[in-house]
Amino acid sequence: MMISARTLEKIKLNVGCGEDFWGDVRLDIRKTGASNIIAAAEHLPFKDDSFEATRAYQLLEHLENWREAIKEICRVTRDKLDITVPINSDLAKTDWILLFFPVPKNIKALRELPKRRKEHIWQFKKGDIDDAISREGFKGKVTTIRRNIWNKFIPSRCYRVVGIRS
Repeated sequence: MMISARTLEKIKLNVGCGEDFWGDVRLDIRKTGASNIIAAAEHLPFKDDSFEATRAYQLLEHLENWREAIKEICRVTRDKLDITVPINSDLAKTDWILLFFPVPKNIKALRELPKRRKEHIWQFKKGDIDDAISREGFKGKVTTIRRNIWNKFIPSRCYRVVGIRS
């Protein structure tokens, strides 16, 4: 099979993909249903500017060295970044909703709350990610979005930074 240079220019990377099938290359620290590369976000096994776009949703709050991961993500990204991190303070505000809707998903989520909270090492302020990517040559725009990756009925807020190579 022949791959044109034009096709190679449009390859997208999903760092910390979990079960998310977005992107041509889906990387996670462990084997998941969606991952096709196993590697750490802090040490990406790709050449500089390998990807047109890179996405990292709900990843950085789990990493010991999120700044190193940002450097690596920026290094391998040619044009566009899309990064989200949760506003962790909102998590506690929405926990009570789980109690009032005892559907199987919510019961499972309640059981996993202590584990999930321990997995979040960092809490981010609005400018943290934007500042980090600007040091790596990207200009970012920060927005606050309502999104919850583990239960679509419970609102939660995230900072989303979309960065363009400057």
